[in-house]
Amino acid sequence: QEVKDRFQFIDEALHPNALINHHLHLHLSPAGLAYSIYHPAKNNFAASATYPNVNSQMQMDLIFSKDQWLRSSYQLVKVMFTNHLFTFIPNDIFDDYQIPQYLNFNLLDPDSFFQERNDMTLLGAQNIFCLNREPKIVVNKYHPNNKVYHSSTPLIEGLLSLYGKSSGVKFFIFSWNDNDMELVVLKNGKLILYNYFQINSKEEFIYFPLYVCQQLKFKRDDVEVIAGGILDKHSVPLGMLATYFKNIKFSGLPEGFNYSQGFAEKTGNMAWSMITLALCE
Repeated sequence: QEVKDRFQFIDEALHPNALINHHLHLHLSPAGLAYSIYHPAKNNFAASATYPNVNSQMQMDLIFSKDQWLRSSYQLVKVMFTNHLFTFIPNDIFDDYQIPQYLNFNLLDPDSFFQERNDMTLLGAQNIFCLNREPKIVVNKYHPNNKVYHSSTPLIEGLLSLYGKSSGVKFFIFSWNDNDMELVVLKNGKLILYNYFQINSKEEFIYFPLYVCQQLKFKRDDVEVIAGGILDKHSVPLGMLATYFKNIKFSGLPEGFNYSQGFAEKTGNMAWSMITLALCE
């Protein structure tokens, strides 16, 4: 089964056989498969690519087998998953032996998934999550020593790093396709809420931010909305947001990193969470 890629940017200086000092960052989500290539010594992002609509183990294996950048050897491979199968546990009460119980409390059948966790340093919590076995099996086949994250970890850690000293209420709305949304709410630099929503209609895209605003008792005029992912000035969802929220801007790429010439222009902010994976160890 043929799978077409949508390459966004590959630095001409990169060579697939000379990446041993680089990191590969993978993002597996309902939108598909995406990756970025990072040089930690230079704090530089030199590549980012996307394969949309990857929905089977066979498709993913085919992509890895044909893409020379995915087959290359790296110093470190980090892979993150976007889904609703997660829960945060504060470090003060976290017990490593209770992970199955944490997941059983929040999920119907956690034993049918791989169970993982990662440290959220700036939040002072552990992110406990599940991931489907099929994509993880493919990643393990090509990169056995990969490190796994839920996408909320680099997203939240990155936002707290950049906006931890900010004031006011900020809604960060990231969407990777037309059917999902990650919503992060910060108030005066503190995390108030994170949630992943599956979107079934255009109306639901605006419903969830409005519902969160109502539940948290925020006035819409006091909320700053920062949009990312596929959201741009031409997107219908952004137009709907602008109807209800007056203060909207785009996230842009995370500050504090070096980007190869053309990276920002080609990738937009689709690589946001993959970039902030550099903050997570």
